[in-house]
Amino acid sequence: MDKCFVDQCKSQMKTRVIIYVALLILLSACHKNKEDVDDEPVPTVENKISIGQNENMQINVYDTTIIGDYNWPVRFNLDINNDSIYDIQFECVVNGSPEVGDLPNSTIKVLHNNIGIFGLRDTDTIWEHIYTHTYNKDDGTVLITKYHAHVCTRKDSSDKIYKIKPLSYFFPLDQGDTISEYDVYVNDKSLIADTDCFYIEYGETHGDTTINHYQSCGNSCFIPFPLETESYIGVMFLNEKKLGWIRFELLKKHVIHVFESGVQK
Repeated sequence: MDKCFVDQCKSQMKTRVIIYVALLILLSACHKNKEDVDDEPVPTVENKISIGQNENMQINVYDTTIIGDYNWPVRFNLDINNDSIYDIQFECVVNGSPEVGDLPNSTIKVLHNNIGIFGLRDTDTIWEHIYTHTYNKDDGTVLITKYHAHVCTRKDSSDKIYKIKPLSYFFPLDQGDTISEYDVYVNDKSLIADTDCFYIEYGETHGDTTINHYQSCGNSCFIPFPLETESYIGVMFLNEKKLGWIRFELLKKHVIHVFESGVQK
């Protein structure tokens, strides 16, 4: 047999083998890629709602006004999904004493572990900021008043850390805002209105100078809700991933009118 012909056949066979192996590798890769695609989770549609929407929502109308009493909290509980279990609590009160006066405030509280309010949970540093007022009296004596305020933002390089503690914030929302199941929902209690005050802690006298120290009894470390304006809070039932909202108005710092709530059916 002609040597050239044999060499030519061998060359053709090698070429066919290479092509065949390449096809097998390609088919195997395609099959593997198909399996990988089949194994990948199917993307799901993000669950979200527009605040105040009524479509596909279970609506409850309350039309109730809560008025806090003097040193006597007044509470109103809401069962948003009508399962005979209270979910959210509004509380209004006027704290105070003859020494500090009236201190109206309002809070919102989550009542069980299966619901959260749209907001933020963080660990905040509370600073002690001291500002001083000096008064020179006609008799030649001096009165110095030092106010020890507890603030969430350092105002001066001389401010010292008062305490570090976890804090929860609820965000006031407007109609048309959007919330989704992937937002942060806080299972806690938070002020939505408070009143600052100072009370005298102690005094000291040095010669003709008297120094009075006043301590802060207010709480500035929260997000205040607007007065005389309709507001919403967003909520989510954590196990079911059902979203909802509550519409209300903070008429005064100790007076809330709750209009209605809505939750996904």
